[in-house]
Amino acid sequence: MFELLAYFWDYEKPAHHPSLRSALSHPIPAGEFVLAFLGNPLTFGTSLPPLPLGVGIGGLLVVVLLICAVYLWNKRNDRSLLGEGLPWLMLAMVAVSSAVLTMIGRLGFGPAQVRASRYTTFAVMLPIALLALVPMVRSHWTRSFSARGQLKTKAASFLLLGPFILLACPSFLSDSPIWPVIRQMRLYGKALVSFINVVPEPEALARRVFPYNGRVKSAANALNRIGYLHPPLLQSNLVRNVADPASRGSTRFGELQFHEEKSGEIALGGQAFLLDKQGPADAVLITYDNAEGEPVICAIVSLEVPRKPRLRAAWDPSALPSRWGRILPIDRLPEGQQCLLKAWSYDAEACRAYRLEGSATVTR
Repeated sequence: MFELLAYFWDYEKPAHHPSLRSALSHPIPAGEFVLAFLGNPLTFGTSLPPLPLGVGIGGLLVVVLLICAVYLWNKRNDRSLLGEGLPWLMLAMVAVSSAVLTMIGRLGFGPAQVRASRYTTFAVMLPIALLALVPMVRSHWTRSFSARGQLKTKAASFLLLGPFILLACPSFLSDSPIWPVIRQMRLYGKALVSFINVVPEPEALARRVFPYNGRVKSAANALNRIGYLHPPLLQSNLVRNVADPASRGSTRFGELQFHEEKSGEIALGGQAFLLDKQGPADAVLITYDNAEGEPVICAIVSLEVPRKPRLRAAWDPSALPSRWGRILPIDRLPEGQQCLLKAWSYDAEACRAYRLEGSATVTR
């Protein structure tokens, strides 16, 4: 309850969001939304309709949670049991309160909202909590049972757990190929944020990080000031601040290919690798040499996203695509100057760049 009150204190609803009172006028869809939210982590990887399946699983999880909660309340004089059970009960309530909060703000957008991946990390706390609560309650309840009775209750517990295991396995297998792809996309976002003060990429930031570029920049700088960002934000667009001193351009890190120049645009592409990670680069930095011969970063390029992620990529990063391409506007380069373009394979975690083989000369 305190979490709900704290969340809505001085809350201002965005103009394009549906009314927060939708749940009051549509109680049944509101209840289904909450149950589908809680059951959603176990609905992936099957051919069953995900929303009805989520409602069913969520309902079963809530029933089990209520049984555990009522048992703990009835045995509240047992301080040992209460001390062991309350932390797990609180974890379960984080999932439930998150489901209620999301329902209040998103019910008007439709039940498909519960499928968003950002909610899974909250909903999964309920089955995790029940994995601890159910054995705890069963063990306490059956202390006075005979050996045969305890064996029967154990068997019943495993039968109850069986459907969840069967649903968790396909969910795990269906999502495994996506994890490395998501990680690569997040590291590209990290690269964009690292250079946000010196190499603006507003369209990429809106697409990969957050739709409001100004808020990203202000938040990133605020977090950087308190030492939260690692590595810290870069304050120069000169590549020497991140370039590996021993990197002189090698096919081991990939290549830069100049495709064509037309109507104020330059088509570049190639491949980019990171030897330490044994896989594709997190991003590609495009540079031009300034009047002093210093490479200046003018663009941050993402690598290709696979259309059909492969399971092998879950343990072998080299299975991810290493190709990249970018249509570079000519106005990114200084006017009236012949520019030597280079490309660098960038490691967003180590904040280190390695030059690719090849270059291109362009005059604006």
